[in-house]
Amino acid sequence: SVEKQSINSMASVKSKALNYFIDLDNQYSMHSNQSNESDTTIIEINDSLIVLPELDNPFFIPVPADIQYQSDSNIDTLLFDMGSILFFDLELEDMAYQKFKTIFDDHGESLLMPQTILMLNEIRPNEDWSHSRIDNFRNYNLADTPNNDHLVMHNRNLAFEKMNHSIDSTIVIFENNYNEQEDLFSLYMVGFIYDVYVNDIYKAVEFYKKYAEYEDAEQSVKVKNRLNELESNLDLEKNTLELKIAYFKALEFIKDIRNFSSSERDTLILKLDELSKSAVGLNQYKVKTDQILSILQFPKPGELVDSLTVGSNINFTDDIGRNKPIADVDIYKIAGLFQYELDIISIAGEYYKLLIDYYPDSPFIFDAYVALKQIDPENNWNSLLLENVSESFAKIEKFTPRTGADVIQATKKRLMPIDIQSINNIYTITLDTTHTELNISDLEPRNIYEFQNKENYWQDGEDNIRNIEDSDRFSIISAFDNLGNVSNYFMIDEKALSLNESKVFKFYPNKLSNNKEGVEIGSYYFNTDLKLIAYDLFNTEDNYRYNINNTKSDCIYKNEAHFCYEIEMIPNEDYYYRTAWVLEVEENIFLKIKEDTFDNNGDLLTQREFEYNKIDLYYILNNISEKHFQKQIMNIMKVDNIKLNNGIFSTSDIALNQFKAGYNNFLVREYDPLVDINFTKLDTDLNRFVDMKTSLFPVPVVEDSTI
Repeated sequence: SVEKQSINSMASVKSKALNYFIDLDNQYSMHSNQSNESDTTIIEINDSLIVLPELDNPFFIPVPADIQYQSDSNIDTLLFDMGSILFFDLELEDMAYQKFKTIFDDHGESLLMPQTILMLNEIRPNEDWSHSRIDNFRNYNLADTPNNDHLVMHNRNLAFEKMNHSIDSTIVIFENNYNEQEDLFSLYMVGFIYDVYVNDIYKAVEFYKKYAEYEDAEQSVKVKNRLNELESNLDLEKNTLELKIAYFKALEFIKDIRNFSSSERDTLILKLDELSKSAVGLNQYKVKTDQILSILQFPKPGELVDSLTVGSNINFTDDIGRNKPIADVDIYKIAGLFQYELDIISIAGEYYKLLIDYYPDSPFIFDAYVALKQIDPENNWNSLLLENVSESFAKIEKFTPRTGADVIQATKKRLMPIDIQSINNIYTITLDTTHTELNISDLEPRNIYEFQNKENYWQDGEDNIRNIEDSDRFSIISAFDNLGNVSNYFMIDEKALSLNESKVFKFYPNKLSNNKEGVEIGSYYFNTDLKLIAYDLFNTEDNYRYNINNTKSDCIYKNEAHFCYEIEMIPNEDYYYRTAWVLEVEENIFLKIKEDTFDNNGDLLTQREFEYNKIDLYYILNNISEKHFQKQIMNIMKVDNIKLNNGIFSTSDIALNQFKAGYNNFLVREYDPLVDINFTKLDTDLNRFVDMKTSLFPVPVVEDSTI
């Protein structure tokens, strides 16, 4: 089966990574005493579901994505920690590069230089980082020749000269210089070259250990730290692989519904719990494993029904280890895991039905209806959803606006579906008399966009998913050009803007990392069509004050005469004055049908007229005409193929994360994670790391003193 995998777990990992980065950045700013030139960085998160990158060399022990170095007060350590998070966890290569480059340029004697060079080689492989570093060693060599020994000096220089031609020859010369002249600098260089240039961990450890025997040697502390780090990295790689294997085997086990009642279930829970507790740092497979644990430990639907029927509470252990009473949010999350992580839709449907039957006031009940519409399309879930929405809306008392702000707020409170999908066509014509009887269907659209818009919940801290009144609206817009190329835009409303002031992000689907950029609204690069396509998101009007000019202003809507609220919109900042006409089309449903914008001299700049299509209970914006009188053009947006309440969006080419990290019910990617899993290869890799650790860092044998 095809699994729809949500990105909840990755959101959690990135949230922790981001918090850790901010903490390190604060330490770095204080440590470097640069309050006026803070190194604080605004992060744009690219939530890729691709497995974290590995370096090509099979002998190199990479800094894994789940590592958390213990930061001390050293600036180089803080920089390396930040660079590692930016590169591995947040996938921001350019910003990571700046951190590692700072270590390379300003901290030449850093104990982290070998790892720094490896990271720089990975990010900028076309630059010769290793030879640049060797030049530093060459300079160090001139100042560190013992007793001005000319033979030692000659051999060192000869080795450095060979670096440009033959690494093997360089190693032989340095090794001979140590063996024949007892030059410890040459011994260190042999280990360093095997570590950084050849990436042969076995040889690197062999010569580093030999150097570490000289307690008073100049690089003794650096070498011992590097040996400890290599050993630690091996342990981390082993732990990560164990978790990865356990997670996918648990996923394979749990996807067979019959296993939920088997005796192996309890054994699996114990094993997963033990591995999870042994995990270190920000490990994506720990998060996934904890999710599987929460699924295995959560009461089955039948058990919940028995408990809820008699009004008693059941406690459970959540995915962060807390024992707590079950609430509607927990049932909603577990249903989503069954639907999108495991593709066991029958059990997911039972949990959604529990929400509907026992939590009628839950903010997640509408999403439950939409999910059931996906899972069980033969039943009348859409009708039940509309009935529920209608009943909820009918409970609202008759609203009589008293201020201009009341009217504007009322337009934003109209009923909106859980999600909208449509095709939006943009036309541009000139403003002249020949278009008075224009039939838009006779024209070719200037641009065509596929529009997806959905309500999204976000988690407030670790406990509560915010209710429906505080949820965000997310949009994906796919723009098609004449050659069939697609540009994807991702938009969010103002509630989700915790990390970037821009509301629009453009994605480059052919790049695997750093594949999006923020585009400021109003900038030269901003695609102005987006303001029409996602008008409800952009038109927040927060920078205005409002007056009611007339509560019964004459207005025309769809060729019929009406009375409208005429609202004067007074800018608080450097914005243009506007006048809006708002029609109460039904009780408590207020629609903005017209808006004029004026310059500072009172001349009309633009005029927008809006039309809505009533579908079921919802008034959906389906036509905007926008006249620009200075340019003498009119832009028209015509919306076709409108679909409502179809469920969570899916995508195969981009994976996104909302910016208030936590729970995400917005976007999923369709794929089966078990398809590409080769357990034989994973077991082989794990055994390789175990053998490597045993060979390189054997556990000392303690002799029994009683024998």
